[in-house]
Amino acid sequence: MDKFDNRLEVQRNVIRIVNKNSFANEQLTGLSREAILRWSTKNNIQQDSEIISILKSISQNLSFLTSRSQAPIEPDSTINTDYFEIEINKLAEEIRRIKILK
Repeated sequence: MDKFDNRLEVQRNVIRIVNKNSFANEQLTGLSREAILRWSTKNNIQQDSEIISILKSISQNLSFLTSRSQAPIEPDSTINTDYFEIEINKLAEEIRRIKILK
């Protein structure tokens, strides 16, 4: 899979994890700053919460990869999938914790 497909797959996985846990008022529609803000506001999630921090971190790193994809191809330029796996696991764990607290 190329970098573009990998970025899309990471984004889909994150959105799927968030949305399958049915936050009552609105589903997450993307990982832009605006989409995260709208989702958190509609679902009464504080901007300084761990889940928002994780989503913003994933978003920023995907954004960095997008800008890097415009650069000339470098032989060792690959997506660090380990980083995203760790962040996605943290996100899933935080969602489970939130659901337990409700």
